[in-house]
Amino acid sequence: MLETGELWMRNVRQMNDSAEVSYGINGLLGVRSSYIGRGLVHAISSAHPGLGEELLGDHLNGVVDQWYLQTHVACVTEHDPMRDFNGRLSMWRAYGSDTGIAFVLKGDKLLANENYDHLYLRPVDYAGELEFVGLLHVAISYIERNVEALRALPRLWAKIVLTDWLCELVTCMKHPGFHEEREWRVLPVWQHQEATARLERAVKDVGSVPQIIFVAKLFDQDTRATTLSEMVDRIIVGPSSNQQAIVDAIALKIEGTRVQVLPSYTPWIGAR
Repeated sequence: MLETGELWMRNVRQMNDSAEVSYGINGLLGVRSSYIGRGLVHAISSAHPGLGEELLGDHLNGVVDQWYLQTHVACVTEHDPMRDFNGRLSMWRAYGSDTGIAFVLKGDKLLANENYDHLYLRPVDYAGELEFVGLLHVAISYIERNVEALRALPRLWAKIVLTDWLCELVTCMKHPGFHEEREWRVLPVWQHQEATARLERAVKDVGSVPQIIFVAKLFDQDTRATTLSEMVDRIIVGPSSNQQAIVDAIALKIEGTRVQVLPSYTPWIGAR
């Protein structure tokens, strides 16, 4: 990222735990015949007759496999200022290895900057069964308030919009037991698009596994120093036997920017 300005979004099947996406999908499939599922069907069909039944019926059965195949995400975790000098212990344990690095991004800059309008940043919903029903209640109310706008869309467009919304809903849902992570997910604005100037599909080798990923270009070499300073608050290098060497190397790499490079004060346990 420091050299190329690239943010990689991998297919959800290649996540550390692809069951995270299965959790949301199974939750949606499980409520289809319940009162909340019937309420969602009714709200959608009030805009386009029969569309709700179609979306949550055979159409949903057919697109679930496509969601696994075509959905790409990058995962980040919400930063707590109390962790400015240590980072998040659970992240070091899960992803730090011996060369862990945390980029503390300025989320407000990413959300507000029109240069990143090809990306969608969304917080994960940590939902059990009751919380999921609550989310669908909110969705039903929103559809009912905006039914005229939905009705004004051609039926096919409405179907595409609602299908993508359902995909986003289940992709950004996790079991409440993971709430400590405070995760956000970055998705391409249009999951099924061809390559654009700032978003392209590419084959990359990740952990010795060649795979198709989406590459978002956050900056080029001409704007590297300025963009890094605007986008990155600090870089925290995780605990390891090589920590100071990594700090020195990154500091040299980003020389000329206003980005701090700090060692985490979390004690290094060493190999177990």
